[in-house]
Amino acid sequence: DSERLLPALDRRQGTWLLAAAALTAAPHAMWLPGWVSALCMLLLAWRGLLLWRGSRPPHRLLLLCITLAVAVGVRTEFGQFFGKDPGVALLALLLGLKLLETRAARDIRSAVLLCLFLQLSIFLEDQSLPIATLALCGTLLTLGALVALSDPAGRFGSQLRTAATLLMQGIPFMLALFYPTLYAQMYPDCDLLLSDVNGDGVVNFADIDPFVAAATGGISYQAWTYEYDAENRLIAA
Repeated sequence: DSERLLPALDRRQGTWLLAAAALTAAPHAMWLPGWVSALCMLLLAWRGLLLWRGSRPPHRLLLLCITLAVAVGVRTEFGQFFGKDPGVALLALLLGLKLLETRAARDIRSAVLLCLFLQLSIFLEDQSLPIATLALCGTLLTLGALVALSDPAGRFGSQLRTAATLLMQGIPFMLALFYPTLYAQMYPDCDLLLSDVNGDGVVNFADIDPFVAAATGGISYQAWTYEYDAENRLIAA
């Protein structure tokens, strides 16, 4: 069995992941039905107990039955599976189920993706600063779970610093995408035209290949001017 050859999920990795999942799911309790939030936390607590005891996850048949019951419950509550509310409810419950069936360290990646989706979906309900702070803290713990996956023998402090560094490196990109005015105030020397790698005075798809080549090989590019026809086909350079 190839699954037995995979490294098992250790207690530290599981702790990172459970903390990230709990902090990610907690804000959704204000909008999700009570039974959904309660069941989600119950699944997380069950997985935490198994992790603490060093026990194996439940049998797959039991997990399948729970999954079917969850699907019936969501369908009964919302009348459908599609839409914002049933979708977020399914994501929260699937996160708990995914953690409950996690057996190997590689499964962390799937749980991390579910955490990130849930952190994003909370902004469909509220975009206030407290909610953003909770989402940011959840992202920090989620990155910590990824760091623990790549460095299972590392110390907690070292893993936390690495996760915080990754988070800080991503903040400028977040500001540029969602808060361009604030980004311009914080980084006044970083102008959009700095992305004009080929020097033709326009930022477009023609800058992609020169950027990749310059980033990987240190190649310097001269300015090029491109002409397109009415159907946006390149006709001259």
